[in-house]
Amino acid sequence: MHIVSVNIGKKKTVKWNNKIYKTGIYKYPVKNSIFLGEEDVTNDNVIDRRYHGGIEQSSICLWRKSL
Repeated sequence: MHIVSVNIGKKKTVKWNNKIYKTGIYKYPVKNSIFLGEEDVTNDNVIDRRYHGGIEQSSICLWRKSL
């Protein structure tokens, strides 16, 4: 396996459909090492823990088969 990118996000307030929301969806790549904890990635803001973060959702790995 080869890690191409590790991304984290900061809390951001956005307006969508005339409503104000807080989100952590806007992720950016980091150059330094990260700490992947049991429930989250250090310095990655998670806004809604009902659906993101936690023991079963602290990270996501996307992969593709090499051609």
